[in-house]
Amino acid sequence: MRSATILLLFWGAALGAQDAQLTASAREASVIDEAPRQLFSGPVIPFELVKGIMFIRAEVDGREGWFAIDTGAPEVLLNSRQPTSSGVESFGICGRVRARWTTLKTLRVGPVKRKHVPALALDLTHLEEITGRPIEGMLGYAFLKNYELFVDYAQGYLQLLSPKRRHRNTLPRPQTELPFVLNGHLPVVKARVGKRTLFFGLDTGAGANLLSSRKLKKIREHVVLPGPKAKLVGLSPEVRPSSLVTVAGTLIRDNHFPRLQFVVADISHMQSLESFNVDGLLGYPFLQATKFSINYRMRKLFIWESEDPGLMVSIEGRKEKVQP
Repeated sequence: MRSATILLLFWGAALGAQDAQLTASAREASVIDEAPRQLFSGPVIPFELVKGIMFIRAEVDGREGWFAIDTGAPEVLLNSRQPTSSGVESFGICGRVRARWTTLKTLRVGPVKRKHVPALALDLTHLEEITGRPIEGMLGYAFLKNYELFVDYAQGYLQLLSPKRRHRNTLPRPQTELPFVLNGHLPVVKARVGKRTLFFGLDTGAGANLLSSRKLKKIREHVVLPGPKAKLVGLSPEVRPSSLVTVAGTLIRDNHFPRLQFVVADISHMQSLESFNVDGLLGYPFLQATKFSINYRMRKLFIWESEDPGLMVSIEGRKEKVQP
């Protein structure tokens, strides 16, 4: 069995003031009531949305349960209530936890069946208390990298597509293509706020956007709405105090985002790791108004037409959407 220190990064859901906002804005427990209008043919996997996190039904060794879809996790994670005093030391937003390697005989996710799947077993019961549901585990990079992950939040479904797919013949074509690099397992895009360059990880396991408190000090003049206090929950049961801010004028390639809200946290303990070199995360609030796909093989994030007129302003000349 492998034994190493592995970075686990997920679940940026803020509690308190942010929790109320996420509950109001998210399509909580959204499921498909009728056949969705699909961009791509093929099987769909319905999900339920809880605090900005996608949960699907999957089957492990013949036992079905709820799994979160988490691009911020490096491996398949399995919920285990057995104490672990040895094994892998794992790092999360709020602290360290210990996990142990195990092997799943079978893993079935929608139409996909895998055998002999390595997984990290760790205690996720504190997340069950927050979400109010039993959690069997999480599906991270080691599983998702084999596919193009397509997500439609509005209709409550996702698809695992062939990573060889090309979108030039897709109608409608993607509005935006954002290249990314992989920082370990994490897709990372480059952004600018004023004259500052920032690097953000794309994390479907983050219920809130996250910004490093160290980087906030360098873009303070672009903060338009200092927000209330909040609490941040991560991989470990520890809860960290935080605050909310709204940042104006974030530019990602040729796309301008007038206002993005972030939870601010001290992540210096993670930035010191060689495998974690980002200034924050873009999670559910960034992704929720779009149809998007993450193609690991092509290293691109594809975004289709935004359903929120204030989310994105394209400066490529053909179409603009302006914050009212």
